[in-house]
Amino acid sequence: MSSSTRAKHIASVAEEFQASLFIYDEGLSGSDMVLANALWRRFFMSMHELEEGDTPLPDPEKLLLLVNYVRRVASYLDKMDGVDIIVRNQLEWPSLIE
Repeated sequence: MSSSTRAKHIASVAEEFQASLFIYDEGLSGSDMVLANALWRRFFMSMHELEEGDTPLPDPEKLLLLVNYVRRVASYLDKMDGVDIIVRNQLEWPSLIE
């Protein structure tokens, strides 16, 4: 792979990463519907190879499970001390299902 092709791929991945951060931030600070939309776009739509004009329908149960999990993890992380997270790496991720 040429260095110019590699640079284009890296730029594309970086752009997608920045877009992901933006929509997740918007989702976390918004309503559950906004968060569900962000998660659906990043998780569920990317799992389907779409033909032109084809839009997959989200599985509402899986989407609700994921929204609730993301909210619980965000709350858990907000309550933690930054030193425990970054330096000590003392995290116990909550279970997906309560």
